[in-house]
Amino acid sequence: MWIDAGGTAVNNHDVGSITSSTSVPFGAKSQTFITFATKENLNPLPVELSKFDATCIGKAALVEWETLSETNNDYFILEKSNGRDGFFEVARIDGAGNSNEPIQYEFYDEFLFEGDNYFRLIQVDFDGLFEIFDIISLNCIKLEEGETTLYAYPNPFNDELNVVIENLEDDDFVLEIFDDLGRLVYSQKYENNATNFETTINLKDFSPSVYNLRTKTSDNVLNFRVIKK
Repeated sequence: MWIDAGGTAVNNHDVGSITSSTSVPFGAKSQTFITFATKENLNPLPVELSKFDATCIGKAALVEWETLSETNNDYFILEKSNGRDGFFEVARIDGAGNSNEPIQYEFYDEFLFEGDNYFRLIQVDFDGLFEIFDIISLNCIKLEEGETTLYAYPNPFNDELNVVIENLEDDDFVLEIFDDLGRLVYSQKYENNATNFETTINLKDFSPSVYNLRTKTSDNVLNFRVIKK
């Protein structure tokens, strides 16, 4: 959403400033981005976005967006967060370059966090300039209060995977990883004395594939699928 905050620009073509007496509300979940522009058509927006939303399909999400026009548009980056950790990239989709016709894009995400999922869309020009659009959220997997949960990020990941277990009992547990054929490829026992647990696993020697992350406590078996790029 564009808000005309008024103000007068002072610049010498290299550096400058804009001063305005109008306050501008912006940001979501501690994310704060702001764009400066002129009222003239000297710097038209590279992408005119008419839609950006997400819909639950079972325990997965269909993320969709539509552009009415595109100028010098190289690609889109779709990022995701659980609202507690930072955003990470889940998809990179080619743009149309230049277009004056409506174009629909979509991404199917079957690796959702339990609870809230936040999505952020970034548009990147061929010259490297980018624009960040508003954040959207949805919750496709409802949690019971105090329920033990397992998740990992980023997903997909490159070499390192952050594993988080919340609402743990004061108990030891085993963390395991199985490949797409069901073979055990990683196993580590942890001693736990806290409600929440987090660790980083280096999996740089793993081949690109889908893996199943599993944790076992005395009364729980939890699974979470991850993708190695």
